[in-house]
Amino acid sequence: MRPFIAVFIVCASLAFIASARPEVSFYEAYRRKHGLQRRAGKCHRRPKSGTGTSAAASAKSSSTPGGDAAPSAGTGTKETESATAAKTDSSAAGEGAGAGGGAGAGLMSFSDDGCGDSGATEESSEDGGPNGAQSWLNCGLSKENPEGKWTPPKIEISQIKTLTLEEALAKGSLYEPCKPHIELFEKYGEMYGIPPILLAAFAMQENAQGTGSYGLMQITDDKCGDAPGGNCAEADYNVKTGAAYFAQVLKDHDESLLLAMGTYNGWYDGLTYNKATAAKDSGCCVCQNNLDYMQQMLNGWVMGIDGHSLGTIHNLNVCSG
Repeated sequence: MRPFIAVFIVCASLAFIASARPEVSFYEAYRRKHGLQRRAGKCHRRPKSGTGTSAAASAKSSSTPGGDAAPSAGTGTKETESATAAKTDSSAAGEGAGAGGGAGAGLMSFSDDGCGDSGATEESSEDGGPNGAQSWLNCGLSKENPEGKWTPPKIEISQIKTLTLEEALAKGSLYEPCKPHIELFEKYGEMYGIPPILLAAFAMQENAQGTGSYGLMQITDDKCGDAPGGNCAEADYNVKTGAAYFAQVLKDHDESLLLAMGTYNGWYDGLTYNKATAAKDSGCCVCQNNLDYMQQMLNGWVMGIDGHSLGTIHNLNVCSG
């Protein structure tokens, strides 16, 4: 009996240790994938080694703002278990850790029950890119069917392909305006589980639209109650507040990235072309919803490309001049 008891105790102890391992947060997976290490509160490049570490699988299972595993809710038809296992094996072998994208690999071959195949392509173009075709991102909403309702496919933040801010800066001068605030985007990206370049992309896109809100993240009056000295545009407060708001909206929408991004920009489930463009006749033309927004953000800014050069609807063009 004694040997049996000893074996039982050892097995139980190993099971307890395995179950007690902490999950890897989204930002930790993102940090590891891009070879970043923490030092004095900042992120720096690790020296290159022979093999990289890709944590796409662990990032996907822990992409909620608080770092908890998110249920795979929604109507999306994901890859088969065997394909997922193969991708995980290749990641463990060090593939995908180079200068490619963010924690996700993009939406190539991804399909949604309601919206069909993503139509994703390797390179960004006017109407598509690695994170899906514009018509798919705008699923149900079009100029051709002005009463058709936006019913976005369910994708999560861990699935999209992005560059790091360092990679975006290395591509050219596009992100130079954000350079003084890189530490803030990284700090609050880590805190709230959001790729830093997505926060910077909000800043680039939202400020360009000139909506009359405050600061880098264009936050609204209702979020300014705790602003230092009443200054809602103060950079640290502004980025933190914008990141916290987006993380909460993401949680409220069961981790649906498109619904969360839409909410940040005034979209909503069921939005139609006619409703989105109604403001053009109301005396506030720029108050329309930018119907190229998803394309510009997900296949433009987060890929280090000027989002304003992309899109096929251009409904805000009538406001110029």
